[in-house]
Amino acid sequence: MNDILWKEVTTLVGHGPDERIYVTRNENDGTTVVQFGDGRTGTRLPTSQEGVRAQYRKGIGLGGMVRGGQISLLLDRPLGVKEVINPLPATGGEDPENLEQARRNAPLTVLTMDRVVSAQDYEDFTRAFAGISKALATVVWKGERRSLFLTVAGPKGADVPEGSDLHNNLAKALRDAGDSLVAVTVGSYRSVAFTVRASVKIDPDYLFTKVSDAVQDILKTHYSFESRQFCQAVAESEVVSVIQAVPGVTAVRLIEFVDQKGNNGLLQPLRAALPEQKPDGSIWGAELLTINPRTIAVEEMS
Repeated sequence: MNDILWKEVTTLVGHGPDERIYVTRNENDGTTVVQFGDGRTGTRLPTSQEGVRAQYRKGIGLGGMVRGGQISLLLDRPLGVKEVINPLPATGGEDPENLEQARRNAPLTVLTMDRVVSAQDYEDFTRAFAGISKALATVVWKGERRSLFLTVAGPKGADVPEGSDLHNNLAKALRDAGDSLVAVTVGSYRSVAFTVRASVKIDPDYLFTKVSDAVQDILKTHYSFESRQFCQAVAESEVVSVIQAVPGVTAVRLIEFVDQKGNNGLLQPLRAALPEQKPDGSIWGAELLTINPRTIAVEEMS
């Protein structure tokens, strides 16, 4: 401030009125708030025009997940370096937890207490691992031996391919924290999308275009990757209930409700499969059933 360095502290409490200090606070929307003193605990920020200069880092988490070959420029060019490229894509990145994610994940480390024993322990441990958003532990058979299979998904539905750094680091962490006698395999999930075409009757006081947009938005949110769990089924009655909750909708009829495998949800609920054994003996991960946002269609009921 005005070419004088101010120091960051953890709290303003207990500091004198002449100390040039500040605290930072991370908000749930990802922004950072910088707070200065009030003249009693920490000195007040002097009034000036363009007097504050700050050094800070911009971008973290998924923003750094660059593709292979995407980086071609260096911020600084050391002597002798002509060009640069990243041959492999970045893996294992994840955005900082928001408030809801912190509430859900904070108890996981308490539940395991750094000891991974039961199948639920393995699932909790995996879900709390950096770079993993969802996990499901399933007991499977390999020949005559029981083993544990962990279905995992990365942030925003990203795969966790075998051989990737994230996959290898997770497998090693599970071996170190778990029982050496328990055979554990980690595999990526299978994404299955379904299509919805609905006919809705609208209250005469509402605009159809506004209600239609609201219906599409609520379906995208309710059946998004973040809102779904592995092996969670979807029934026609549930979809109707979700649409019916939109203000302005007085009646709903599903015209089309099918998944990408051709299963008709108007005849029976659409189901997401558990892990399954392949012909070669390896395991397919569990399925996660989400809506295809590009195929949502809302028609006005005559």
